Amino acid sequence: MYSNSHNLDVEEVITWVYERFKSNQSLGILLYDRQREALRKLLENIVLKKNFRMVFQMPTGAGKTVVVAGLIMALYHKVFLKKKDIVLYLTPRIILKRQVEERFDEIFQIFKDPYKGGPFRIERPKNDILGFLKFYFGKWGEVEDRILILIITPNALHKFIEEYRDKIQEFSNMKRVRLILMDEVHRVYFGPNISRSIERLLDELAPKDSCVIGLSATPIRQAIERIGSIVYSLSSKQAMMEGILAKKLRIYSTNTRTKLLERIGKDEWSVAVVERAEKYCDEILNKLSEELKDLYPESPNPLLKRIPKTLIVAANITEAYEIANNLRRRISELRPPTKVRVEELVRVAHYKIPEADEEINRFREQDQGILVTVNMADIGFDDENLEVLVIARPIRTPIAYVQIRGRVLRRPKNTSDNIKALKYAVIIDLTRVAQHEESVEKVELGEFGVEDFEELERDLKGEGEVEKVRGEVAIDPEYKIIEVPPISLDEIQEEILKILRVPYGLSTHRIKEELAEKGFKIEIEIVEKACINLAKNNKLILREGNVWFYPYEVRIKDILKTNRDKIWSIKELMDEAGIPITHDSEVEVRKILNDIIKKVLSERLEEPWR
Repeated sequence: MYSNSHNLDVEEVITWVYERFKSNQSLGILLYDRQREALRKLLENIVLKKNFRMVFQMPTGAGKTVVVAGLIMALYHKVFLKKKDIVLYLTPRIILKRQVEERFDEIFQIFKDPYKGGPFRIERPKNDILGFLKFYFGKWGEVEDRILILIITPNALHKFIEEYRDKIQEFSNMKRVRLILMDEVHRVYFGPNISRSIERLLDELAPKDSCVIGLSATPIRQAIERIGSIVYSLSSKQAMMEGILAKKLRIYSTNTRTKLLERIGKDEWSVAVVERAEKYCDEILNKLSEELKDLYPESPNPLLKRIPKTLIVAANITEAYEIANNLRRRISELRPPTKVRVEELVRVAHYKIPEADEEINRFREQDQGILVTVNMADIGFDDENLEVLVIARPIRTPIAYVQIRGRVLRRPKNTSDNIKALKYAVIIDLTRVAQHEESVEKVELGEFGVEDFEELERDLKGEGEVEKVRGEVAIDPEYKIIEVPPISLDEIQEEILKILRVPYGLSTHRIKEELAEKGFKIEIEIVEKACINLAKNNKLILREGNVWFYPYEVRIKDILKTNRDKIWSIKELMDEAGIPITHDSEVEVRKILNDIIKKVLSERLEEPWR
């Protein structure tokens, strides 16, 4: 057990971090409850339990980077990080590295001193990595007294350790590394190529009391075994139910059968099949049109209105271009010429295009369009307004599936005509990979290890340029529909209001039981979150005895709003609202109705003068 003073100390630090974020309103960052909860767990382990090895899991889009920045601030405030200490932030992809650099630049502006530069120095090596690391692990700090945040890839660190293998101990600043953050620990760290250097860093080079934290939406078992247990975890399902991510995910899952017409001795997915690209083009456009129908019911072809922001994950680079070219041709046929060029509506980005980052950025800035990709979808793609993910290749590992799935789950900013904001995020699964859906929560809890890192990389990267062949292709017309979560937070709140149409209040536990009787098995934390949301929106009040009550006046207003054309008798209305039919209740209801009528009449009388 830890004393209350220690717990209060952690709370004081979290409040201090919260206020630092709040002080810079241009950042637009206010730590939400789950981020504060995660920060609390990390601090309790480091400051109170003296546990310096751990893994921290949060789904893609939930704000891990903000939590980590908050942790660096908190450890600085607690003097765990002192002048001349080094924070080593490892991230496995250049595109991710840039994103972290940009985010940290924004966040740590809070501490910038126009004269002294502030307590933190953020460094981002680009060229001559070995020379850069040689300086910072060697002579840096002789005239500098700030905390250094060094953002590099694990491959760069591996090359440095290999280059100076026998002399690495001579780099005295290795002993200044106080905090090691290993981002995306489901990838290269524990594979055959660089694991030896990572082992040296953790066991030999960094100080024994340095803190090591692995970060990932999908931590692998090897990371937990090598670094430490998961101290904080949030499932994507729970994040969706709490409104942190998209409120719902709808998956349309089917299968594709391909018979190659040429004997080439290759797997059907290691070649580009011309007919498959053609069929995928038509299938994708048909499904997009179906999703838009209820948004544009008057339009005979909803795709004339807009093309939902869609990411297509193709099997290989050659087939990606085939799909893109077919889409451009079909869209040109469907839509009259506009100022927006078809090449802007359908973009292609992959690791062999030098300007891939620019293409992704242009796509991100658009409010409609399709991006066809091969590997850029695994990590580093962060368009919150993405509405539809099309999986057009097999994904063999559950870890890769969860990573790619996460691209479409970010909470949208554009809410005017965005499918994800108005209804749900969409996955069109053309290869039956949604079978991995049953493993998602186990993946997020780190229960899966990686037996073959090359297979995982293939799943995430896809294939490069391959041979183009002909084939017979059939897409199963029967789609299996999967919804995650089965019920959204909004739907839970609607059910709670129905349950509370009773003359008395109910506890959170009793509401949970009532929901279960209706077939909704929901965690108590979600039920409580829904009740708190309803209270914030003035739908519920918490009465003495910790019971939630749905006020009569609010019930009646809600019923009248949702049944505008119905004419009610007093008793019918009371019965619908679950109000006991007694003399006193009837008097109360009549008064409520009179107040509503007076308000409506007064608003209408004022209308001409507005």
